[in-house]
Amino acid sequence: MNTYRVTMKAKSTMTDFADSQTLFGAFCWAIRDLYGSERLEKILDNFLDCEDTFILSSTFPKGLFPKPIINFTDNEVIDKFRVIDYKLTSPVIKKLNKIRYISEEVFKDFITGRFDAGKIIIDLALKKGVYILENDFLCKTSENIKLQRIKVINDMRNNLNRLTNSTEEGNLFYHKRIYIEKDAEFNFYVKTKNEVMINSVLKYLSDSALLGDKSTGMNVYEFSNPEDAGDLFAESKIEKSYLLSKYIPQNGDIDWSKKNNYQLVSLNYRVESREEFLTEDNVKKQVVYMTEGSLIHLNNRERINGCLPVIKEIGRSKIYQNGLGFFV
Repeated sequence: MNTYRVTMKAKSTMTDFADSQTLFGAFCWAIRDLYGSERLEKILDNFLDCEDTFILSSTFPKGLFPKPIINFTDNEVIDKFRVIDYKLTSPVIKKLNKIRYISEEVFKDFITGRFDAGKIIIDLALKKGVYILENDFLCKTSENIKLQRIKVINDMRNNLNRLTNSTEEGNLFYHKRIYIEKDAEFNFYVKTKNEVMINSVLKYLSDSALLGDKSTGMNVYEFSNPEDAGDLFAESKIEKSYLLSKYIPQNGDIDWSKKNNYQLVSLNYRVESREEFLTEDNVKKQVVYMTEGSLIHLNNRERINGCLPVIKEIGRSKIYQNGLGFFV
């Protein structure tokens, strides 16, 4: 499969940032609307062998990647920065643990084995070298990256009984709205053999929206054409595989005899309320994932790792959950 980068430009307020699960759901709806439900079912039922297979990363602010899950207090790392006062290194380690992203240049250093955590801590503590810590990411002094300003507001609203056209006592809820700078840009990555289909899906999504609250004009993006990103990942030399999506392992994926760095998160999502799913219970079962930035020893890096479990059935429709890992 070829690897592509897609840029998405925000055209409205948002309810959340799109992860690989949200993108997968949006792609599936777009394929169903563009090519029909039979084409979508054929893809989902034969995902590992289908020519239309696609693997998606989560979305990240343009030019940034999820921070790899590294133990900055590992003995091997500590031995490298023992030479300077711990009072200088301690605040740096705390900041490194809190950031969420690394820049593209730092990402290249990491996957090519040039990322030396101990040396980076020393350089940051002594305020020298090529690395700097910004508000929420680690980058190089040569880079000019601006993280978009974000404001989150939780509005209080009333549930409306549409039969009586009135509100009911005690049915207040909070509605999350994210305000972001005009034309703020995000990236995600897709692996596929069928660039033509992915192009059609992206054009469709530019005229639609992601996530919920489409009818109120929220979560609207403009999607770019896919750009070849194979060179970005081609030089990877790291022993562990670097996860850029959420991931559900299946038996045989991971070499558990070696040390793996990962975090787990338990989430549940909703089936989009439309067509035959409009009046049904649309909450999916809770699923545990490995998160973005995890570093995993895979037994076979060449094949697709992860699974697409069926976690719900509505009528004759199977509801899948995306657990396919986008690994570098």
